[in-house]
Amino acid sequence: MIADTLIAGNTGYGCGAVYVNNAYLSECAQIHRTKIVGNTALNGTSALSADRAVNLVNSDIIGNDSTAETGGGATVSSNYCSDQNSGKIRMTNCRVMDNRIYNCTAAVAAGPYATFIATNTLVAGNIGVEGPKSGACRAADFHQSSSVVLCNCTITGNTTAHAVNAGVSVAENYLNCTKKFVNSIFWGNCGTNGVGSANFTYVPDAKVPTVVRNTCWPEAPDADGNTNGDPKFRTPRRYRYYPSSTGSCYGTGDATFWTDDDVDLAGKPRKHDGAVDIGCYSIPPLPGLLLMLK
Repeated sequence: MIADTLIAGNTGYGCGAVYVNNAYLSECAQIHRTKIVGNTALNGTSALSADRAVNLVNSDIIGNDSTAETGGGATVSSNYCSDQNSGKIRMTNCRVMDNRIYNCTAAVAAGPYATFIATNTLVAGNIGVEGPKSGACRAADFHQSSSVVLCNCTITGNTTAHAVNAGVSVAENYLNCTKKFVNSIFWGNCGTNGVGSANFTYVPDAKVPTVVRNTCWPEAPDADGNTNGDPKFRTPRRYRYYPSSTGSCYGTGDATFWTDDDVDLAGKPRKHDGAVDIGCYSIPPLPGLLLMLK
């Protein structure tokens, strides 16, 4: 177990910081309250590369770089090993911010047969740099045979050298793989030249449907609780992407996933008056003001 640790300033080939390999571990690796900051991959994943199960909790992945001319890759990657034993990353209450990615990869990614699950997680301010390989870097990229669940995540403010899709890309689902996106925000991701791009692309009519519910992105259809309305983020501090009480994400999430004791990314109550906000941060209503006149 890694806990209460700073992993910073490392340089590696294949992975810049933490590599979890199934050849050496028989149980799920635990990484809690850890900062993975300022690491560099000369080729491969810059921060966390997983060939087996990893549980990442209350941790930050910030300012890592995989833009070396020799290759480069993703920031957090759940990798393919075999269909029986591939990477499984579970992120809870985490932030993936200000990382640089390269060569048709993503800040967070799941390869063939891999699993990626994120709850109360922010992916913001990551930059995709154009490399010799064709295609777009983006905030999140999930293979068609990967299993993915995102619940109350916010993916915003990411940029890419390509304007195709700077946000979340989900390949057409098959092999009965689970792909579920609930109570999440995909907003404000664009090309580095300021050109707008898709914030969320998936195949809605695939043979194995991708489940998308109570989620906000600009092109969202008016169905299943989804919204294309502006979340109107209010940011009292950097990267605190709180939904405004006048935005589309305030109180419009699916509350069935949460109990009264659950909290958001900032440690604030997830539920308020029985309602749940869309996104990784929640805004409890301000207390009312009672005036008594005599």
